[in-house]
Amino acid sequence: MKYDWIAGVGGIGRGEVFRLIGNHTLGREESRSAVLTDFKDYCKAHIILSYPAKLVGQDIPVYILGKVGNDERGQGLIEEMNSINLNTEFIGRSDKPTMYSVCFLYEDGNGGNITTCNDACSDVDFEFLKQSIDTIIERHGNKGLLLGAPEVTLKERMKLLSYAKSKGVKTFASVLTCEAEEFIDNNYIDYLDFLSVNSDEIETLTKKTDFDYFVKKDIVLIVTKGKNGLEYYVNGQVNKVSAVETEVISTAGAGDALLGGVISAYANGKKICECIKIGTYCSAFAVSSKHTIPDNFSKEKLINKIQGDLL
Repeated sequence: MKYDWIAGVGGIGRGEVFRLIGNHTLGREESRSAVLTDFKDYCKAHIILSYPAKLVGQDIPVYILGKVGNDERGQGLIEEMNSINLNTEFIGRSDKPTMYSVCFLYEDGNGGNITTCNDACSDVDFEFLKQSIDTIIERHGNKGLLLGAPEVTLKERMKLLSYAKSKGVKTFASVLTCEAEEFIDNNYIDYLDFLSVNSDEIETLTKKTDFDYFVKKDIVLIVTKGKNGLEYYVNGQVNKVSAVETEVISTAGAGDALLGGVISAYANGKKICECIKIGTYCSAFAVSSKHTIPDNFSKEKLINKIQGDLL
C-alpha cells in the first residue's frame, strides 16, 4: 500500500559545534579553548524529514509542522527546507527565538550540548498541530504517515499522534531517554504504529516496565545499536540487521536518518524488512558525514549504494 502524504512534528533549529582542547571533563567554572567547526547540526524533525523529502518529495508532499522565531536563523532554515522539497507551509512563527544549541566534542569524540528551552519549539501546542493536520487530511485524505519527533514536548506531539491515528493515519515516533517515565505512565505507545529508539532509550524505558510490554503491542519496534546494527520486532518476532559498513566520521543523526529512510520506504509501499534495510543505508550516509544532514545524500546515490553492495 502506498501513501499520499507524509508529515511530521518535532524540533526545528540549528546549532554550532565546538571541538574542545583536551579530554578532561569541562569544569563548573572552567574556561576552555575550543575550535569552532563548520559542522552543521540540525534538530530532530528537520533531520528525519529531510530523507523522505529527498527520496519521495517529488512524488508526494512532505510537510514539516512546528514553529521558528522571527529571526534570521528561522528564515534560513525555512529556505533550506524548501530547497529539498520539504514543505514549510505549516511552520508557524513565534516571538521566542528559533531553537539553538551549542555542542561540544572532546578530542576522543565524546561530548554533549547545551540547547535552548525557551525557544519557538516550546510554543508548539496541540491546537496549532490539529489545525495543520486537519488541513492536510482535508486536502489529501487520511492515507498518510505522521511522525512525532522530540524537541516538541512529548505531551503535545503524542496528543497529535493519538488524534491522527483515530483518523486512520499511520503514526511513527522516537522518544528520548528523559521522556521515558512520562511515555510509560501515559501509555503513549498505544498511539503508535512504529517506535524507533536506541539501546540507551530502550534500557531506560524498560526500567519502568518489562520488555514484553513493547514486544506484545501491535507496533513495529526498532532498537538501534550503533555499529552492532539493530533489532526490530514485528508480531513479537525479533529480526536482526547488521550495520552497513562505511567510514564513520560522526554518529550524530544516525538514528534519525534510519527512521527517515524507514518512513520514506513505507510511504512507497515497501515491506517492513525492505523499509528497515533502506533505513540502514540512510544511516550509513549519516555516519559518513560531519553534518547531521549529510550533504552527499540523494536518491540517486542511495540507489547506487544499495545496488553496489548487493552485487
